[in-house]
Amino acid sequence: MKTEQIIQRLERLLSVLGTVAEKQLFITEVILPEVVIQWLQRTSNMCRYQAESVLLENTYKEKSAPELSTSDRESTEEVNVLLRDSLAAADWCRKTQFDGGFKVPAVLSMDEKEQQEALQELHNCEDDPSEESPAELFTFVFDKQKDYEKFCTELVDKNNFKVFSRFEEK
Repeated sequence: MKTEQIIQRLERLLSVLGTVAEKQLFITEVILPEVVIQWLQRTSNMCRYQAESVLLENTYKEKSAPELSTSDRESTEEVNVLLRDSLAAADWCRKTQFDGGFKVPAVLSMDEKEQQEALQELHNCEDDPSEESPAELFTFVFDKQKDYEKFCTELVDKNNFKVFSRFEEK
């Protein structure tokens, strides 16, 4: 069964409120990944975390690109480092016990085009620490300062990860 056929069947089975575009987005961004995760769990005997990782790996695989100039390559490497480190940090956070809650960067749930747009905004922005800053899309947010410090010590200090993080004591 092809993806388009699955989407059409899901549209008939589910009653999703909203515009046609919202329905399509809900099905392709929420329902379809969930179906794939459950299928991977059943057919490959994976836990949910492993199935999500496989799905993310395939979502973020780099496509072959034309040869880049040195300045473009450096810029791309910087971008790849930020996304790579954010993905690795999110994996570490999911495996680590914290006293409070945390939120992973919103950019990790975006498609490749949206990620590139967010990275371009970040690259073009001035150093503005406000919550409207493009950096906020790349920021890990912790409920407790202790968890924030644990994250920074382990990933930023020891492993030299390039990530944004902050805490909001609640």
